[in-house]
Amino acid sequence: MQRVVKAVGYVRVSTVEQAQEGVSLDAQEAKIRAYCEVRDWTLLRIIRDEGVSAGDLDRPGMVELLTMIRKRECGAVVVWKLDRLVRSVRDLGTVLDTLKDKDIELASVTEHFDTSNAVGRLMLHLLVSVAQWERETVGERTRATLQYLKSSLRPYGREPFGFMRADGDRLIPYAKEAKVVKQIFQWRGQGESYFRISRWLNTKKVATKTGDGQWYPSTVRYMLRNKTLYQPLLASPDEAAAKNRVQAGSAAKPGVKRP
Repeated sequence: MQRVVKAVGYVRVSTVEQAQEGVSLDAQEAKIRAYCEVRDWTLLRIIRDEGVSAGDLDRPGMVELLTMIRKRECGAVVVWKLDRLVRSVRDLGTVLDTLKDKDIELASVTEHFDTSNAVGRLMLHLLVSVAQWERETVGERTRATLQYLKSSLRPYGREPFGFMRADGDRLIPYAKEAKVVKQIFQWRGQGESYFRISRWLNTKKVATKTGDGQWYPSTVRYMLRNKTLYQPLLASPDEAAAKNRVQAGSAAKPGVKRP
């Protein structure tokens, strides 16, 4: 007589992944249901983690899944892809040990592996190790590239407040906004809070780069924490403003004062 396997599905997606890769929760669920039907498994339920990173195991859905595993309320865990479940070797080890302790199978719709023996578990660790290495390598390269672009004042998106584009691939100070930037750094140096600075900017209706005219404490904090980017404006603001007036034309000064 064939053993009845009771399975639990797990789906996860972050906001970025959902927008860029199209791996929606509903799409993952549909594939898991089809997989269980083909294997003649009884799907008890599908646990969802929506808009949550797999950086660690501290996720509402993952906590619930691990609780079910420890209580041995299922005989198998099914995911669309392994990286929906874990993204690091450390977390994989924790999950595999928990599954092995309760004799529960792990299955992936898109990947084929066997966690019932040592060789299968080794291959699974290698798979996650390579994926983690690739992810960390891409992250290091991206951070290095962005740091270079910032230090060389080359835009990689919307030009930051205080700058304008020149020749399409370089940033130069924008006099009208550069004076505001300098004042923001001066206020912070005098002990003003992010909230007070943003409130003053909103009161004076200082335009933002997006044009919505709304400043937030987080916006001010981000600017202040990017001192490398704004160093040209802080080091020689008079020279930058004079140079920019020739390139951008005469610009109305915001007339900022202490908030």
